[in-house]
Amino acid sequence: MEKGDRVQITGGRQGRGKSGSIFWKGPNKFGPGDRFGVKGDDGATYWVLEADVRPASGDAPEAPPERTFEKGARVQLQHEGQQVTGHVFWTGQSKVGGQRLGVRTEPDEATVWIDARYVEPAEGGAAPEARSGPQRDSAPAPTHGDDDVADIPHDYGYGDASMAPEPPVDDDMASWASDEEDIPW
Repeated sequence: MEKGDRVQITGGRQGRGKSGSIFWKGPNKFGPGDRFGVKGDDGATYWVLEADVRPASGDAPEAPPERTFEKGARVQLQHEGQQVTGHVFWTGQSKVGGQRLGVRTEPDEATVWIDARYVEPAEGGAAPEARSGPQRDSAPAPTHGDDDVADIPHDYGYGDASMAPEPPVDDDMASWASDEEDIPW
């Protein structure tokens, strides 16, 4: 059996009775034969031994049409164990087929990268339009500069008479180095 072949899982601890396609084939590190990664018709991934599969009869069932999302769409998804609502700000193709989404959750604006299979459309249509500038109920920005404010003296301690004009000499280095010799660094 090779990658792409349809198989039915007949043994093992997971997926018994399920059908799917082989997407990975490699040596069995724990015994004779090969191991397979099988993408089940139910969408789950199964890791099985070569002895636990047989060729499947028939073709794969027709997959339901994939849902796609546009930028600005409001969606619901699971994030950090909670059902959250957000809006799509980026869409792209997944490496394994389908659509990937960039979603900003509301109200905390967390960014979530997720496969479109795990997202549902949310009630309320498109995302709220982004606003720039201050909130409408906030005070307006000042219309004047700070020219009427007196200069504030800045004293960071530099230029004090107490500061030495040169860095202190390392006594160990000074004992063997002279002005004519190159310092070793």
